[in-house]
Amino acid sequence: MFDYSSQLILSISIRIIAALFSIYLIKRIRDWRIAMLTLMLLLMDFQQVLRFFEVKSEIPGFVVSILALLTTILVGRLLLV
Repeated sequence: MFDYSSQLILSISIRIIAALFSIYLIKRIRDWRIAMLTLMLLLMDFQQVLRFFEVKSEIPGFVVSILALLTTILVGRLLLV
């Protein structure tokens, strides 16, 4: 269907749109919790761009994993309180 680079470009584009919308939400809502989502999205974009240019680095993915864990804990605490 699509070759690998086309899939990466589509994925990067969708994540950039999501990141831009989350930046809009930060400005509109003025809540720091959305900033974690924005940071995760930007790091995921960065990781995909590195993959597109064939740079092998899992540091952005590792940071996203840590942020995902922290966000899950934060959301859990918010819902349970």
